Amino acid sequence: MKIALTGHTGGLGLSMANYFANGHEVIGFSKSTGNMDQLIPTIQQYDIFVNNACAGFMQADLLYAAYERLKDQPSLIVNLSSISSDGIKSWPHQYAVHKAALDKAAEQLANIKGSKCKIINIRPGWIDVPRVASIMEPKIDPIHICEIIDFVLQAWVQGKSVISSITVMPNA
Repeated sequence: MKIALTGHTGGLGLSMANYFANGHEVIGFSKSTGNMDQLIPTIQQYDIFVNNACAGFMQADLLYAAYERLKDQPSLIVNLSSISSDGIKSWPHQYAVHKAALDKAAEQLANIKGSKCKIINIRPGWIDVPRVASIMEPKIDPIHICEIIDFVLQAWVQGKSVISSITVMPNA
């Protein structure tokens, strides 16, 4: 399988790039490598797109653009959202709003009839990555998230099922 992945230079994206490089062709796209603008024009070359990088509403916009290019071919978009989108926050928390928009976009696109492109929305809790090292809450090992994504990919590849949404919480 050919996998296109955003945000592959750090955190969960780096863990996914390393995990899936064993057995798959993984191509990373990132602002830091300067190749993000090449993603949408070339996305039809990939079987799977992992929408991982988060920068404001860009992730939801990227989902729509990728879906538009992939909707007529057998393909899979794996969205990395967050449980942060759940509930009301008692402080200004733009990240939660961005992820809520992403959840709604994924839900909308996953329910379009006749599309050959399938959407999977994965909503983890805190993941043990450098960006949240200072947060003293239970966290999920990034490899465990990779294993969950791998399980979902295998179900899709084997034609057994399409899992549209998964929420993953740390075992605390």
